[in-house]
Amino acid sequence: MWAVGETDLQALSLTGNIVSAAFAIGSFCLGIAANIWISYSGAEKLTEVGGFLLYKGTVFSLVVAVFFYGTGAWLQTKKTSLWNKIKSESRQITQPPRQ
Repeated sequence: MWAVGETDLQALSLTGNIVSAAFAIGSFCLGIAANIWISYSGAEKLTEVGGFLLYKGTVFSLVVAVFFYGTGAWLQTKKTSLWNKIKSESRQITQPPRQ
């Protein structure tokens, strides 16, 4: 068990929640892009809206998905480094079990 302050745990928890939200938004946008591509790519004749969605909406949705996946990955690495810093500055109050 580590002696960790409440503020540090709140920061870790908040970072974890934001990471989860970023990956969820990225997955949602990726799903939108896949849905548009599947729906309109096989159409013989596209309407004006269908063409816009297929050629502009899909690209926009993919860009947003990549942005949120990148943000989530970056925050995950920051969370890991934050936890490592907390462990290096804290003391362990119980010994780990012997293997």
